[in-house]
Amino acid sequence: MALTGLAIAGVFILIGYRVSQSGKPPAETAAITLPAGARVVSTAVSADRIAVTVEAGGRTDVLLYDLYTLQPRGKLSLGAP
Repeated sequence: MALTGLAIAGVFILIGYRVSQSGKPPAETAAITLPAGARVVSTAVSADRIAVTVEAGGRTDVLLYDLYTLQPRGKLSLGAP
């Protein structure tokens, strides 16, 4: 549980850093909602996207969000359907 909290905190630290370096205004208030019982496996930040890899219910999904608005931009499901 502590690892999940650290991973989520890391996402928000990266968001803040990227926003401060880009010169674009930050989102006022934003939150990423995960499915119940989900576990954050990893996060990655690119030029304008955040990828959050989540395990929930035996599935692994990669959730993609816009870096500046945190609006969902896509979902990639990994594993058997």
